[in-house]
Amino acid sequence: SNLLLVPVSVNGKQGNFIVDTGAVTTVLSHNMAAQLGINQNTPGAKIDLGIAGVGGFEGIVLKVPNVTFKTAKNTETFPQVVAIDLKQISKMIGTEVDGVVGYDF
Repeated sequence: SNLLLVPVSVNGKQGNFIVDTGAVTTVLSHNMAAQLGINQNTPGAKIDLGIAGVGGFEGIVLKVPNVTFKTAKNTETFPQVVAIDLKQISKMIGTEVDGVVGYDF
């Protein structure tokens, strides 16, 4: 794969993040959100967007509050980020992807 993966600490939890300068915002995977104690059963976390694709996929987006991202060269704190399902990307590249570092980082 020609994707750039970087190690990122998220509220002290280590993860592998794809760098995507075309992404407007930084996002977490559902798995990373769960490590931070947020899942679709967390009160107020679930956002139903009804994202539909060819297969009728409905995306679940989670709100994750107070997140600090840290790399070797940068630290950013966001009052809120979103978490999405990144299982297919992880499967496609053969390694766990815990999020996407976007333009805002």
